[in-house]
Amino acid sequence: MTSDEEARFGDATVRYRRRISLRAKRLQVRVSHDMGVELVIPARAKDVDGEAFLQTHADWILEQLRHVDAMRQRTPRPQWKDGGRAHLLGRPCPIRVLDGPRRKARARYEDGVLEVLASGTQSPEEIRRAVFTLYQEILAEILTARVA
Repeated sequence: MTSDEEARFGDATVRYRRRISLRAKRLQVRVSHDMGVELVIPARAKDVDGEAFLQTHADWILEQLRHVDAMRQRTPRPQWKDGGRAHLLGRPCPIRVLDGPRRKARARYEDGVLEVLASGTQSPEEIRRAVFTLYQEILAEILTARVA
């Protein structure tokens, strides 16, 4: 169960997502560039005062949010189109959309370029999904190699 809430840390108001987790064993605060602030509460402790927990970690949360904001400013958002740019393993890569007979876009990484095979009617969202699928495949290969 999740809910979106707000907490005040001095002059700052921070929106956060409160999530009850069956798997969590302790209270957790996460800050990420895509999810923002998330408070994870174990299901067996769902009556705990989550906002008080956030207040005890306010300095850390605000520092992480500043770091995330700085990263966003340094790293431009990818443009999911031919000629756009995205990052792969920390390196900027141009995106080249190649016309093909596919109904579903498919991405590959060739010579430093993210190539997306797609029909001419693919939306930026479909191109993004194809590149993210490629990201997952590449990361699975890396993790498998490290574990083996």
